[in-house]
Amino acid sequence: MRPRRPADSSARPFNFTGRRSMNLSMSRVLSLVVVAAAYVRVWSVPGGFWAVTLVFLPVLVLIWFPGQIDDLTYGTWFRGYQLDSHTPSGAIAALGWLLLLLCAAALFFGSFSHKWSNQLGRTSNKRWRGP
Repeated sequence: MRPRRPADSSARPFNFTGRRSMNLSMSRVLSLVVVAAAYVRVWSVPGGFWAVTLVFLPVLVLIWFPGQIDDLTYGTWFRGYQLDSHTPSGAIAALGWLLLLLCAAALFFGSFSHKWSNQLGRTSNKRWRGP
């Protein structure tokens, strides 16, 4: 049996693996690439930055933290029954990817213009004369 080391922190060797660091997996990096492309797409749209942020941020949470979302929902009560089975983290992340790609596809393949801002009088100096 090996003798134990003293509890003094100066006697311990420096250990980098004990630190908690953010693990950027390929899924996380690719999700950021998709969101960056969405920001580029809505660059010229008034309020587009906030719209993309409000839509994509909850979706990114599904992709980045699926295990924590499962831990949050496990054991809760729903309609009189307790959730007693875990949702696979892969299923939660897959749902996040599905929503992310659907929203990005809507941005890139949908057609939108700045006509709505003129109709609301935000960028037009003309007076609205009515119907």
